[in-house]
Amino acid sequence: MKRIECLVAVPILALGSVFGTVGDEGPVRIGLGDYLPELSFSFVLGEDDARYLGLRAGEPLNLNKIDADLVIIELFITQCFKCEKQVPIYEEAFKAVSSDSEIRDRVAFIGIGIGNSITSVRAFKETHSVSFPLVPDDSLSAFKQLGEPGRAPYTLFARKTEDGRRLVVSTHGGPFRSAKDLLDEIRVTLEYELSLIRGEPRMQEVAQDIECVISAEEIRRLITQTVDTLSGKTRRIDLVKLKSKDSVYVIRAGYGRQRRKLFAKLESRRTICGDCHDTHFVYVFDEVGKIVDFIPISLSKIANMDWDEDDVEFMKDRLIGHSVLGGEGFDLEVDAVTGATITSILIFDSLRNGKRLYQELVAEGHLP
Repeated sequence: MKRIECLVAVPILALGSVFGTVGDEGPVRIGLGDYLPELSFSFVLGEDDARYLGLRAGEPLNLNKIDADLVIIELFITQCFKCEKQVPIYEEAFKAVSSDSEIRDRVAFIGIGIGNSITSVRAFKETHSVSFPLVPDDSLSAFKQLGEPGRAPYTLFARKTEDGRRLVVSTHGGPFRSAKDLLDEIRVTLEYELSLIRGEPRMQEVAQDIECVISAEEIRRLITQTVDTLSGKTRRIDLVKLKSKDSVYVIRAGYGRQRRKLFAKLESRRTICGDCHDTHFVYVFDEVGKIVDFIPISLSKIANMDWDEDDVEFMKDRLIGHSVLGGEGFDLEVDAVTGATITSILIFDSLRNGKRLYQELVAEGHLP
């Protein structure tokens, strides 16, 4: 499978919260001086984890309601090798904080499993004997609300302000080298004067989609090759820009009364894992929203090897025949290509936008 080079966002000077925008570039990735968004989870904590965070057992988790002055939020993925290697470092730091009477009541640890299900997170917690609470973010909702701040593992340090909100006072991309480094960061952030951090201008990346460096001709060739196989003949293919600034290929194909209209969506997704390549593919659907084909462009698995034909056929089997209107859920045990769980997560997450895309096509007259 051909590897494709991609353009990525570059840092720009950004002001305001994660919900603000800079021109037309999109939401800013959360960072130093930003308030955490209102992150709530339907996941219900067990009694011990709820007590540790100062919350009521049996209630959905809300990060802003955690008692501690400083909350350390680790964004991790259960299938990420670097995240696994960081577990003993976090455990050592957690135990050191828990035994320090000066800071133990001021600090709380929590992990968010981005793209991971409840089952996957619980298994990770048990297998690696993680002492602090872990919560699933299977839909990537929390990760997106944070502006997709960085590849896992990624750590946010958030202090509570006098009005009850959470202010990001430090971030750390990648694993910590040692528990001492993590502990040093904890002790330093506990001493920060919050009034000096709030509202400071800072250099941040804008959270935006990556764009594949691939010619329009090559994309059209791939789509045409697929549609010719499906419908006999590609008659016309147009790249349509929607009002949302999204784009989709509208294809007219077939012969005589057997002509049909198809739609092809190119997806380019920045990886959420520090060990992995970005993900690029096309999915094709018909006028009723049924997925009729899946076109791989650049898909990787363990050790960043390219997908083979069996991997592609497996994913086609999982997708073809399903509707973009269904908001496909992701089941790790059923839907993940072996050795390519993170890439599979991104594919299914992209398809969750299919319903919105279909509704836009209807609203703008491309579908009845």
